[in-house]
Amino acid sequence: MRPVTTSSPAKNYGDTIQAVLNRIQTHEAEAVRAAAQALADRIARGGVVHVFGAGHSQLVAADTTFRAGGAAWMNGILDPALSIARGALASTATERIEPMADGIFEQVAPQPHDATIAVTNSGVTPITRRWAERARDAGLLVIGIASKASTQHFESAGHATLAATSHHTLNNHVPVGDVAVGLNGSEPTFGPVSTIVTCFLAQWLIVHTHEVLHERGEEVHAFRSGHMSDSRDHNAALIARYGPRIDVL
Repeated sequence: MRPVTTSSPAKNYGDTIQAVLNRIQTHEAEAVRAAAQALADRIARGGVVHVFGAGHSQLVAADTTFRAGGAAWMNGILDPALSIARGALASTATERIEPMADGIFEQVAPQPHDATIAVTNSGVTPITRRWAERARDAGLLVIGIASKASTQHFESAGHATLAATSHHTLNNHVPVGDVAVGLNGSEPTFGPVSTIVTCFLAQWLIVHTHEVLHERGEEVHAFRSGHMSDSRDHNAALIARYGPRIDVL
């Protein structure tokens, strides 16, 4: 996908983000619906969804966990070793250490009826691939989110990819290199895309899952903003129900 070309890099950036979001909604709707059907099966059995990513991909885990409007059955894996808050260079080095995923998996202790969303824009982050492998071997439903363009780029160079381990793979349609714009008509060199559109894609999947659960007559609920007067008792009930499975609580 070539980014939109205009005379203004700032305008180009906004247009590119919108174009990617449009592509996701046009081309990923069927895949997202299929993943949501499988995810709803796990939720209906009392499962939770563990979201795993390293570096900036970990932001997707944070965005889907314990937030206003967010599903109570989402568990973001926010291990400090994989966060840029601990140090961007350190987290970049750590995400290449596959065995780290084994320790994190054992600490989280997912159940076989759970699911996981594994996020790596490149499609080849070693620790995320290993997490997905462990999850699949343990019986979890594995949904991968990655850039198909980046995955194919690295796959052609012989790299193992997340897609090989995922039951469902969702394409975030991010261009190779995760940059959107350049100056004076040059090749794109700045303007990241992945965090914005991948957060949307993950939340779109959750909304689809709510829709499927509702169609099946299952319970649908979400956290309310802590600033709302009716939120305390509502959220407390969800925390009592799901709290033991949500690590950040």
